[in-house]
Amino acid sequence: MRKILFFVLLNYFAFGQDKRIDSLKNELKSKTDTESKVDLYEKIITLYWTESIDSAFSYTNRLKKLSLEKKHLNGIIISEIYTAVNYEAIDKMDISDSIFKKIINKIPSDEFKLKGIYYYNYGNHLFYKHQLQEAILEYEKAINNYKKINDDKTIARIKLNLGYLYANQNNFFKSTLLYEETIPILQKHKDWLGLSAVYGRIGVNFGSLSMNEKAIEYHKKGLSIDRKYNLMENEAYTLANIATEYAELKHYKLSKEYYNLAIDKFRILKSDNNLLINRLQLALIKYKEGNFDDALKDLRKIATHKNNKMPLSYYHLYANLMANSGNFKEAKIHFETSLDILQKDQNKTGEKDLIYDYLHFRLKKNNDKELLHLLEKYDSIERKINSDENKMYFTNWNTKYQTAEKEDQIKSQQLELEKEKTNRNVAISSIGFLLLLSGGGFLFFKNHQQQKELQNQNTLLSLQHSLNAMELQSLNKQLDPHEIKNLLAFISPEIQEKAPESYKNMLKLFNITKASLNSHSLTESIKTQINQIEDFLSLEKSMLSEPLEYSIENKIENEDVQIPRLMLKNLVENAIKHGIKGKENGGKIKVKLLEKDNFIFISIDDSGKGRNQNILSDSGIGTSTYQKLFTTLNQKNKENAIFEITDKEQGTKVEVKIPKDYKYS
Repeated sequence: MRKILFFVLLNYFAFGQDKRIDSLKNELKSKTDTESKVDLYEKIITLYWTESIDSAFSYTNRLKKLSLEKKHLNGIIISEIYTAVNYEAIDKMDISDSIFKKIINKIPSDEFKLKGIYYYNYGNHLFYKHQLQEAILEYEKAINNYKKINDDKTIARIKLNLGYLYANQNNFFKSTLLYEETIPILQKHKDWLGLSAVYGRIGVNFGSLSMNEKAIEYHKKGLSIDRKYNLMENEAYTLANIATEYAELKHYKLSKEYYNLAIDKFRILKSDNNLLINRLQLALIKYKEGNFDDALKDLRKIATHKNNKMPLSYYHLYANLMANSGNFKEAKIHFETSLDILQKDQNKTGEKDLIYDYLHFRLKKNNDKELLHLLEKYDSIERKINSDENKMYFTNWNTKYQTAEKEDQIKSQQLELEKEKTNRNVAISSIGFLLLLSGGGFLFFKNHQQQKELQNQNTLLSLQHSLNAMELQSLNKQLDPHEIKNLLAFISPEIQEKAPESYKNMLKLFNITKASLNSHSLTESIKTQINQIEDFLSLEKSMLSEPLEYSIENKIENEDVQIPRLMLKNLVENAIKHGIKGKENGGKIKVKLLEKDNFIFISIDDSGKGRNQNILSDSGIGTSTYQKLFTTLNQKNKENAIFEITDKEQGTKVEVKIPKDYKYS
């Protein structure tokens, strides 16, 4: 049986609420101005969402009454937003929907905070309704408005929600990047609970990718914060998460130790539901160890507690135990109960795992050994595919991580340079008269300092160059040419005979992928890249549902001139992906290359949607890689290369100017 449950992290704002609410209520009594009262009401309502929805309703009504009496527009709108949230909390989604849709037109265009509050809460509303893409758009709008008032703490909260949303879509790479973006903000505000929660969520992402050791590493980062700042509730969740990861690694002894530590904490916190879940997890470990009788005893003991509302994991585990003991009738009832819970929650990943277990149970019941073997083989293949995908996620994440490390190293070098300059200036000003008396000594000192500064600058350039090369290499390795080459070699004879046109397209695809085989060079010839984009554009034109026209005008005489590898193909692909694709009437791409005054001029001009229409950009490395690469290399070349992007009324134009004798190393 697979991992049934991953603990949901504690609500980010739910720790120690009672004292905070009492403190805010006392402050509210002492205030006389409307603005302060509106602000305090807002804080009290948001805290009551995790404590008492009736109290949230009550304080929302008080806020509305005050705001109407004082004609305070912001207070009126906030009370309406929070009324919608309150109805959402009691599952009256239709009423909540109706209120949300009426609010947006009431908010003045220059009230950025109000708009941020609206989009943030409406994004949460859509998330709960499982309208995930729409929720992403609302969160992005909220972030844009909070940026205008420099509210980075609220932006961090929204990114936490976005990260959780992407994790629910199994986009763990993007989710982890969003979580990492919040870390410096939370550190700046000394928000230790939030920081621990972020480490926990990153850990959950790695665990979901079966990278359990990496998951434990992040959970333990969170655990050290929990213990340092006495965050007992979060510590209990973190301990349970670590236990779950050890169970996945089949380190059952360690797993039980951490579950028991978590149970001790939840007992102190009087958290009955979490006590139940952790006891279920201990029963699950006994099941995994093959102690079916002990696991069943534990489950039956848990079921005797009348106050316990059984979670999904209870029914799923009970079903598996019944199936293993041969009680197929009882197993069927509990499988169906589990499936009903998962379908109501729209938990697709859990539903998939449960269906696998259910199929396994039915085949075992019917003693169908052949199909059982095929099902297990299918499961093994799927796990292998997922494992390969995990490696890709890890490579992407690790590239970003190494990039961040190198950027920190560069900043450190820059700080050292500034420090040395400051120290030198102080030294020069304090012994200036001595330098006037000993000109030779001064010249020696100045020369020595210049050499040292030049040495530091070269180190800095080297770091930046390796950083840019690493990013470019990551960009170019998005294709997997070896696998494609092997596949094409296998199927090409049959395709050539039965579908000659498809065979031609296949050769074009292969020509495109060949470039990725040479992974050691930073550059390649213009001739090679022209051939790549001719094949690429031809294939895209035949595949795209939107009309695509293109032209390639090459006036370069010496086509052996080197430019960054795959640059033309990546720029053309960007033009299609972000410009032409999704535009109803399609568009045109014009590629021009010419030479003039010892320079190569390249332009990629598209008539697509333009960058402003692409709200959600990719998280990968793209045009910025080439901009940073040229910025760094320009410091080593006599004449500069230029990389510019222009947003037109219709479409985007990229222009690159590179000296013919440009040095890339």
